[in-house]
Amino acid sequence: MKKIIVFSTDFLPHIGGAELAIREIAERITDTTFHVLTARFDGALPSREMIGKITVHRVGFGFSFDKFLLPIFGLVKAVRLHRREKFDASWCMMASHASIAAAFFKIFRRRIPLVLTLQEGDEEEHLLRYTKGNKFLYKILIRPWHQLIFLVTDSITVISKHLESRARKNNCTTPIVIIPNGVAIADFDTTKHPEWRIQMRRAFNFADADFVTITVSRLVLKNRVEDCIRALSDLPPSYKLLIVGSGPLQKELEGIAHELGVSPRVVFAGSVIPSEVPRFLSAADAFVRPSASEGFGSAFIEAMAARVPVIATAIGGIVDFLEDKKTGLFCEVENPKDVARKINVLARDFALRGLIVEEAYALVRQKYDWSAIAARMQVEAFVPLFALRKERILIATGIYPPDVGGPAIYAQELTRAFQERGHVSSVSVFGPRKLPSGLRHIVYFFRLLIPVFLADWVIILDTLSAGVPATLAAKIFRRVSLMRVGGDFVWEQYIERTDARIPLPLFYNTSIQLNRKERLALFLTRWSLKHVHRVVFTTEWQRNIWMQPYRLSSAHTAVVENFYGEKLPAVTPVRKNFVWAGRDIRLKNVTALKEAFAAAKKQIPDLELSLLSLPHDALLVELSRAYAVVVPTLSEVSPNLIMEVIRFGKPFILTEHNGISDRVRDLGILIDPLKTEDITEAIVTLADGRHYSKYDRNLKAFSFVHNWGHIAEEYSKVFTSL
Repeated sequence: MKKIIVFSTDFLPHIGGAELAIREIAERITDTTFHVLTARFDGALPSREMIGKITVHRVGFGFSFDKFLLPIFGLVKAVRLHRREKFDASWCMMASHASIAAAFFKIFRRRIPLVLTLQEGDEEEHLLRYTKGNKFLYKILIRPWHQLIFLVTDSITVISKHLESRARKNNCTTPIVIIPNGVAIADFDTTKHPEWRIQMRRAFNFADADFVTITVSRLVLKNRVEDCIRALSDLPPSYKLLIVGSGPLQKELEGIAHELGVSPRVVFAGSVIPSEVPRFLSAADAFVRPSASEGFGSAFIEAMAARVPVIATAIGGIVDFLEDKKTGLFCEVENPKDVARKINVLARDFALRGLIVEEAYALVRQKYDWSAIAARMQVEAFVPLFALRKERILIATGIYPPDVGGPAIYAQELTRAFQERGHVSSVSVFGPRKLPSGLRHIVYFFRLLIPVFLADWVIILDTLSAGVPATLAAKIFRRVSLMRVGGDFVWEQYIERTDARIPLPLFYNTSIQLNRKERLALFLTRWSLKHVHRVVFTTEWQRNIWMQPYRLSSAHTAVVENFYGEKLPAVTPVRKNFVWAGRDIRLKNVTALKEAFAAAKKQIPDLELSLLSLPHDALLVELSRAYAVVVPTLSEVSPNLIMEVIRFGKPFILTEHNGISDRVRDLGILIDPLKTEDITEAIVTLADGRHYSKYDRNLKAFSFVHNWGHIAEEYSKVFTSL
């Protein structure tokens, strides 16, 4: 029997979508026991009780202020409970006050896996109320606590695509699964209780001919109940509104109804217990909630299950289940007249109303039954959590998608590969970039402290920007660290500053004068390389170049080759278009390429050259259509562009100063980047169909594959050898 501790700011008897989800899921998963840790709020509530199969633990003094005490009191209680219960996992419901306690518990008990579920209906901006709208104070006092749970969680579930997007903004790498809220369909089957409609309409003095709209909502601004009331002004007197729910805006809403003269047509029913909601829905002819924001909206699903047609705005998670004129009607945000129009449509178009009721009910039965939702939560969230490997991996990188570049793709794909192997693998990206250098490194170091502390293995994907702060953090917490070397910052900076044309193999054997920045970079790189546990090169070629100038020993280094993927379908070229892609910096030798291509074009006028700087997916499309690729860089350690174009079976022209010649020399032409005429000759040669066919045959025979799974496995072997 597995045990899960659940962190929730509130819980039964107070009820909302999140609290209901915990109860419905926990009651249906039979092989797991759940302990819910929550704020007390009410002194009449016991500090511990059983609600169904759930053990509820409440902390605080029984006041509304308890939610602010929950981060500390909740942590202390969770640690004590864990000593006795030995939890297998923790589950945090929403990024709120309870999530701070969950994050602290994760930091104190880092081996216990954590899943975060997002159910929020309010946008993050609503947290500005804690600083009275002051964005600067919010950014330094509130937002770090809000984001803490995203920093430490091992996986995330969300109830809508809208919340998936929000989660991804806060955590770009943690696996996210969409598992919506559900409904107990049998409880909402009002067709089995025709007497409910008669009883409820009589209770509220609704006539048989009245068209009753209902909204089941907290009376807060984002639910726009005001628009439901104002819509009555544009509808006949027989149209009534039943408001189920309470909240801080009730007095204001009552005043609006009175001011508009529609008070006799509006019923404020107040809060009701969840089991009574179906009875209230049975009294209605339409459900309306013109929300300004909505994470998902369980009340809409409940109305559909009760066969009440829904009118809603096309925002947030609503669009996941509501299709206009099929499973409901869309209305405009903050437009009471449009709300009135849509209510009128449902009142007059019986055929459309019948279609919407049947389509919506079928959708709910198919996708939103609580039993199916609980099964998905167990299979897609909890079981993978229990099966996670012990080693947690942090990847520190200078760039990450949507940034463009080989290192960004490398970080993304390596993270996914480790996750597929069952590791918790997260990424920390160097920044924030708007800060000046130096200060940016300091801020990044402090941002790394918690992720590095939680990690077992740290992979550092550059030697300087992310490298120095990550190495220091790993050293402080004594975490096993590897540093991957895929370029040479000092050489690149020197070439860019001086416009010297020195290939990398000759650079450290040439008498050169480094400036202060380059000397500092050399010193810091040596320091980082010395203090990581292994230095991983992508080629033996670069390892040999770096051994002496960076004072490395063979025992301190390893080689993990770059990615060579499976073959991809390509388009047979109809034009002789040569492609270059990357950043137009001096070491890329683009000026020489343009001169060489101009000379080649004099001999073969139909040649074309495309200079591209595109996101990875768009670049792959262009490579699939290309005739050939040209990479005349002064030196290339492990050129990603060449490895990508090999997958499409396209030949290439590549600098002879590269780290992969032994593997790819028969697939393209190697050139001296310092000789423009050499580049021209290679272009002309490859434009010849006979030579092109030779390389085409060699490419078809090339079968080497070194995928991301292989790369992750090789990194794991390096780690386990330490």
